[in-house]
Amino acid sequence: MEKLNTIFEIATLISKEKTGELSASEIETLQSWIAENEQNRDIYNKLQDEKHLLHELNELKKFNKADAFSKVQKKLYPQETRLKVFKLIPNYLKYAAAIALLVVCT
Repeated sequence: MEKLNTIFEIATLISKEKTGELSASEIETLQSWIAENEQNRDIYNKLQDEKHLLHELNELKKFNKADAFSKVQKKLYPQETRLKVFKLIPNYLKYAAAIALLVVCT
């Protein structure tokens, strides 16, 4: 959970940097995060590259939520499973009706 909070904090700092709203302590925090490791530096540099950001934005616009939801639903509830359940119910009812008929007749 703490890592998620850090990600949100850094994202906020980068956003504030873009709008020129960073305080001195926030600048120090952001610079410290960038200097921590190469991965942080790469992330920061990608977020400064407008071409990269426009490319990512265009990729997000292509995302089809309905199609993705459908794929997840198919994985969670495969068609075969649904068919087996529906095939089971009529057979179960046949046997239940036969037993009920025997009970009533005797």
